[in-house]
Amino acid sequence: MNYLWYTAIVILIAFLLFVALFFRKTRFPKKKLLLYYLLSIALPLVIPYPWIEKILFDYLAGLSSALFISLILILIEWALLLFLIMKAYQEVVDSPEEKFFLFLLLGLGFGLGKALRDTLLVYFHSLSVFYGYSQFANFPSFFYLLQKIMEAQIEVISAGLLGLAFLSPAGYALHHLVSYSLLSFIPKGLITLVQVLIQFVPSLSFLASVYLISLLPLTLIIGFGLLWYLYRRRLYQIIEEDETSSHKKNFKKGT
Repeated sequence: MNYLWYTAIVILIAFLLFVALFFRKTRFPKKKLLLYYLLSIALPLVIPYPWIEKILFDYLAGLSSALFISLILILIEWALLLFLIMKAYQEVVDSPEEKFFLFLLLGLGFGLGKALRDTLLVYFHSLSVFYGYSQFANFPSFFYLLQKIMEAQIEVISAGLLGLAFLSPAGYALHHLVSYSLLSFIPKGLITLVQVLIQFVPSLSFLASVYLISLLPLTLIIGFGLLWYLYRRRLYQIIEEDETSSHKKNFKKGT
């Protein structure tokens, strides 16, 4: 069961590195950071995948059914991540930057939780009763673990894009929540689409050979680039909102 231990070690190291890089000087309690991280890891472990799969696979079949099922699962994962982000948003955090890094940490935990779920399925097949029969992973190897770590970064990007709606000190606006939510679907949707096409379209099976070496890394590069650009743009918007608000207050005091 070496790779189960390796996955657990990666989960621990990822948290320690993230805290060391982004939360060294924060006043946010480290115990609470760990609590949110563990909660984000636990969420993918409690999704009852077979309930959805059995209902849909019993009545539907083919590529359109697989795409529809994948969409439903993405929506469930998105709803759980949104709940966690909104819960973390209520905590007292010093700055928009710390909020953003907290949301990224939640995405990292969520992605590694999915990796842990898939690894548990390899060693404990009886868990398929809860996690479903389409969730089996390949036998663990170095490249398997590398793939799971890279796929976890997709969840980081999605959580970051979704979290951009919650950076404003004045609270989130509905139009920001809608627009950033739609953006957060893009990286998860692209990777899921490729995985479904590999399984259900024989002529596209060659994508499996380039998935790890090109498709997944390219998606990560573009995704993190887009996230960084939108993050900087969102911070600029927040600064403008704060300046406008302060000007209005000063104007009222002057009158």
